[in-house]
Amino acid sequence: MFGSPHKLQCELLLRDIQGNISSSPGDLLQLAVSTQILTSQPEQLSADNITTAAQIANTLLQSANITEDIAVAAVTTISQLLNASEESTQERDAVQSLTETLEKFSMDQHNNVSLIVQPKLAVQSVQVPSDSVGIQFTALTGISGNFVANRIHLNTNTSELIADNGGSTDIQIVIKFPPVSHSNNTNHSIGFVLYQNDRFFRSRAFRASSGTSRRVISANLGQVSGLHVEMLFKPTAVPNASLYDFACVSWNYTLKDWSTYGCSKVNHSEDGLRCFCNHTTNFAVLMSYRKDFKYAEALNWITILGCSMSIIGLSLTITFQIVTRKSRKTNPTVLLVSVCVCLLIFTLLFMLGVDNPHKQLDRPEIQKDNILPPSDTHTERDRGPCTVVAVLLQYFLLGTFTWNTLYATHVFLVIRNSLATSPSDFTAYTVAIGWA
Repeated sequence: MFGSPHKLQCELLLRDIQGNISSSPGDLLQLAVSTQILTSQPEQLSADNITTAAQIANTLLQSANITEDIAVAAVTTISQLLNASEESTQERDAVQSLTETLEKFSMDQHNNVSLIVQPKLAVQSVQVPSDSVGIQFTALTGISGNFVANRIHLNTNTSELIADNGGSTDIQIVIKFPPVSHSNNTNHSIGFVLYQNDRFFRSRAFRASSGTSRRVISANLGQVSGLHVEMLFKPTAVPNASLYDFACVSWNYTLKDWSTYGCSKVNHSEDGLRCFCNHTTNFAVLMSYRKDFKYAEALNWITILGCSMSIIGLSLTITFQIVTRKSRKTNPTVLLVSVCVCLLIFTLLFMLGVDNPHKQLDRPEIQKDNILPPSDTHTERDRGPCTVVAVLLQYFLLGTFTWNTLYATHVFLVIRNSLATSPSDFTAYTVAIGWA
């Protein structure tokens, strides 16, 4: 069933709506729906449009006259903004203010609106009895990656994470209430906000150079101390890469960036990545990935066979030149032997260097320390042998070119002076230049 149709004035712009919100409080629903329609193609919105739309949604959610329809339209607008390009969401203040408003909005019961789910955003409000030991919020993985209402579950009296043997849990958070809260007879107002990506949380300390995105879960319980917050995140699958490390983080509104303060890693398994925090705010897991280099086995055998044949051929050439050196002059023997020696050493270094003793492990070992990674792509640091082998390869390859040049010079001098011999000090010059 389709909802009732809404009219949109074609000449209406976002900045016009922003100006009309305060002057026409009775038309909030029409303005909210118009904003939703104008942001329905977020990839075409400019940075100024994103900022204006965020400010409009912020005002709507803070309005004392908000209704269920207005709330749904505002949340839908925010969900669409999460699908805008990264360049258009560079403005930090407007979207950060919007995330703070969503936190407050999720804790309030607006006309019994307890759950609003849109493709990129889900907002859950709930009242929990004082005798409850904890609350669990779970979002199950969908086929499209978007949020669906029937795949978001809530358990208002549990304090344990549920083992996910089937791999269907996308994200799960459990808040265990402190014992002192049980003595209070008032209910707990709790709010959850689930973001499909982290476009509203632009970090300076963490760079997503591979274009990955992260789920962000916001849990809000007011000013309650002694909380035990445990989370389970399903790792994002990255083609041709494996998870190297991760960090459990929360958003610091003072730093305007991710922080590991108050959070720690619990463990990691096939079920997901587990985190523990002692407060409620916006949480995420920052993951770094290592590229998996996989080569066909046939290429390995071709390399070994080809290099082995080169080594045998060069060794025979060197032996032959040395054994038969008395049948020719000294100069060509030194030149040819030097060329072959450079190529032989280069080939040996290549074969030995390919089998790096410090090569990456098949399965990375996750670090125990909760350290914020600088990027979502991990680059292995050189531990010494690679640099040494690379320098030697370069040296002997350049030596090969140099000796070939010297041999060509020798041939030119012999042809030009067919009846004469090379200068007496030519051998000494070539040795000094060739191995320098």
